Amino acid sequence: MNKFYDLYENEKPDDHFISQNFFYPPTNEYYNQEDNYNANEIVYYKGNNEIDKSEKTKAKTNEEEMNKSVIIDLNIDDSNKNDFNLNNNPTKCDCGKIINEKKKCGRKRKRTDENKTGEHNKFSDDNIRRKCKHLVINNTLKFINNQIIKIYNGNIGNGIFKKELQTINQSQKSDATINFNKIFLTKKLGEIFSDPISGRFTNFPPNHNKNLIEKLMNEEDENKRIYFNNLFNLTFTQCLQHFRGEIYINELDGLKCFNQVKNDILNKYVEDGEEYIDSLCYYLNNFEEIINNKRARKSRKKKNENENE
Repeated sequence: MNKFYDLYENEKPDDHFISQNFFYPPTNEYYNQEDNYNANEIVYYKGNNEIDKSEKTKAKTNEEEMNKSVIIDLNIDDSNKNDFNLNNNPTKCDCGKIINEKKKCGRKRKRTDENKTGEHNKFSDDNIRRKCKHLVINNTLKFINNQIIKIYNGNIGNGIFKKELQTINQSQKSDATINFNKIFLTKKLGEIFSDPISGRFTNFPPNHNKNLIEKLMNEEDENKRIYFNNLFNLTFTQCLQHFRGEIYINELDGLKCFNQVKNDILNKYVEDGEEYIDSLCYYLNNFEEIINNKRARKSRKKKNENENE
């Protein structure tokens, strides 16, 4: 081995390098000399130093797994290092470092047929219940803001003191758990709209709605105070019943009911709008019964605690 190193130590690198990253062993002329070099042995270099036997063994194992491809680290400047592939191997080699790239599975594509049985879509039970709550809450919010404008003759102020309820966060609308919705049926409007507002409205404090509702319910004008107290003490169930046209509530006079907004839904869902309207109509008319007849699932956390006891 010493002869091999002595022979090639003083020669120019170009004699034995095809590229910056590959080393080719000596030619057959050298093998025929005395103390022949084993042609089957691959010599690895790191800079000008010979790698120890443990590193040779490790590198040789990697070489067999990499279709006999040899990677040499020549201490070349980072600016000259290039990524390359060997023998169309999908494994990426970066100047002596072998990196195995595994193709990861991406997100499954949605099927074109949304109504296919077994798929979770807008017709699913939890999504229909969410939509019903969304319709009642959003239309009630718009109604309250219109009433504030009428009662105050348009003088509702500006900036953070503006007498206008902002859209609340989605936590109450999106929560489809049975226990939450059973309680939500008896929740009052003042409590519902006192939730922190959506994070989109950065010009208002999170408790803007809560502060405004308290001011309206404590208005100095008696007529205004009585109206807002009656309005904000209505429960979600009462608003739902008025929204679907089952009962009439004087404080909600002017609130758009389902029959008035369903055309907008039909225009949004052109392909299956009629079927979607029928589903919404059924859930709105039977919302309380659907919620109260459902059995709440035990949460995984509580289930694990019971099993551990």
